Amino acid sequence: MITFFGTVHPIALQLTAESRKSYKCKIADIDLEMDCLIRIVNSTINVVCEVNRYSDGESAYILKEVIYLSRAFVNSIAFGSGNGVTIAFDGLIDPQSKRVGFLNTEPRVTALCTSYNVSENLGEVMDLVMKEPGFAIALDDLINAISAPRTVPVNCARSVEALRHLFSTVGAPRQQAWAAMRSALQLSEEYVSLITSHSVAPRHGDVSGVDADAVTSILQRSWTIMDRFIALRRKGLSQLPSGEFPML
Repeated sequence: MITFFGTVHPIALQLTAESRKSYKCKIADIDLEMDCLIRIVNSTINVVCEVNRYSDGESAYILKEVIYLSRAFVNSIAFGSGNGVTIAFDGLIDPQSKRVGFLNTEPRVTALCTSYNVSENLGEVMDLVMKEPGFAIALDDLINAISAPRTVPVNCARSVEALRHLFSTVGAPRQQAWAAMRSALQLSEEYVSLITSHSVAPRHGDVSGVDADAVTSILQRSWTIMDRFIALRRKGLSQLPSGEFPML
């Protein structure tokens, strides 16, 4: 048994609720089965999971399912009360009763931000974000994609589309803006279309899912596109130089 713990925000809501039954799910990628019970007391959330096996390396996979189940449970309460809520998980208690803190880090994209250094250039990037609301929206969608993993196809596509709007001119066809963005960022049509094409079904309510390899590609390509856009704005260019940024 492992228990994930965290907080439902805003804490002032002092939410108390418990799922009346446990919820079973299977993580096909690692062939792991889990049975989860959700308890919330004064906005402190605990998700107790019975699993058929456990190792430290599998906690990230389990967390993704825990986030999905918990959001579904809390969103059902929030809909009935009209309260905006978020959930932050801070750690877990493993089968040996060891309390382990963790970060919701997405290892598939951690090395892909090359356009700036957070400790040195954050103020400059923040200034750029604040100049363009579409940039802020695109960044928010991208971070939400890793905060709520099952939203990757939709959120990544929305992020890329938000950036596309920043290359648009009034009255111009949509395809013209796509072409302008691809040219400026040195991107092929195929590179971008993998992201947008996989979003069509989930955007229209088809939740049958996208395979794990495609999700990885969507995340990494979306992160790279955002990174190239930030580089473009930081350099003040209309097109990234192909010598430094080869066509993708």
